[in-house]
Amino acid sequence: MKRKPAGNYLPNASEAELRQEIARLHEKIHRLQRRPTPPAEVPADGRSSFEELADIKYALDASSIVTMTDKDGVITYVNDRLCEISGYRRDELVGRTHRVLNSGYHPQSFFANLWRTIQNGQVWQDEIRNRKKNGDTYWVHTTIVPFLDEHGQPYQYVAIRSDITKRKKAENQLRETREQLMMQTLFAQRLSALAAMTGGIAHELNQPLSSIRIYAETVASLAERQGAVPTERAMKTMEKIIGQVDRAARVIDHMREFASEQTNRTTTELDLKELLDHVLEFTGEQLRAHGILFVNQIPPGQRILANHSRMEQVLINLISNAKDSIDEKPDGDKEITVATFTTDDKLVLSLADTGRGIPDAVRPLIFEPFVTTKGPNLGTGLGLSICHGILRDYDATIELVRTDSSGTEFHLKFPLFPTDS
Repeated sequence: MKRKPAGNYLPNASEAELRQEIARLHEKIHRLQRRPTPPAEVPADGRSSFEELADIKYALDASSIVTMTDKDGVITYVNDRLCEISGYRRDELVGRTHRVLNSGYHPQSFFANLWRTIQNGQVWQDEIRNRKKNGDTYWVHTTIVPFLDEHGQPYQYVAIRSDITKRKKAENQLRETREQLMMQTLFAQRLSALAAMTGGIAHELNQPLSSIRIYAETVASLAERQGAVPTERAMKTMEKIIGQVDRAARVIDHMREFASEQTNRTTTELDLKELLDHVLEFTGEQLRAHGILFVNQIPPGQRILANHSRMEQVLINLISNAKDSIDEKPDGDKEITVATFTTDDKLVLSLADTGRGIPDAVRPLIFEPFVTTKGPNLGTGLGLSICHGILRDYDATIELVRTDSSGTEFHLKFPLFPTDS
């Protein structure tokens, strides 16, 4: 007659409950196999150690996948649950090693560490991907307990496993979802930055096109009045036209590089003043059109390690936000000022504006996605969140240090460049 153990061992218990129970049983196995009760001695509860071991085996068989091997790893016992999950019959497993279940997923070093641990008499735990008889794979959380003889040497091993396939699938789905979200975020970053650049790009393209039109009309007018254009005058006009075409081409190349999904993300040494001058090629005219004075107090030689395009994206977002904040203020100075200073271990870039400030209700959430101070359809709410994420990739931070009716100031803190330390 099959004995039932004291307690309730349900096959449908949660993974956490099973692991807790298995841990308790491990301790009991160790206690019993190291300090067995002599057969003639009966404990106070009236049950022998052999009865307790029978209870433990019953509990493990009901809740876990259990195998036993000899000291060489040859399987001597498997329970029904292993046969169910693997698709092998008992006689196809007993007498063989666990290589029959090897999926080829783990490197040799993984199993070398396993054997080194259990041969030293220590318990080994980890997650293993095994292969079923039909070729499908499954994941198990595995605990291998060595049983030691009187000389402290292993004479058999008991492996206790719990099926974690569903959890591993959920983790893979979560990882894939995270990767998809990252790609969507990168796309949103480019759209947000391109939106901030639109005004400057339009101006930068319109200006050379207008100049080309004027130069071409001048040549046409001279030809009409004089019947011919003096060679020297024609050459100078052509040089101007070529210069304006080159200027428009640079804008288009820059925009293509910035928007491309293949943008190089290599970290390089960047001079902050040169970087900002490059950004102003696209934003400067737009700022002037809005009557905003841009004050660049960054001296040459202030260097950081980052990616050029991504740092442009950060600065364009911040300058665009500052411009919008100033535009919303009916009167007062219209100015954006950038400067740098150093602390013990940081190079700090300060960007301050004279805009209307950030509302109190928004300040605690200012770096969260989709939080905006702008009106409907005027902002994505991604700008500062994007800046925060980009800077974090380069061990840098962004902080809101001041905002009130007189304006707003952000500090971007970068690690000191090695030679500046």
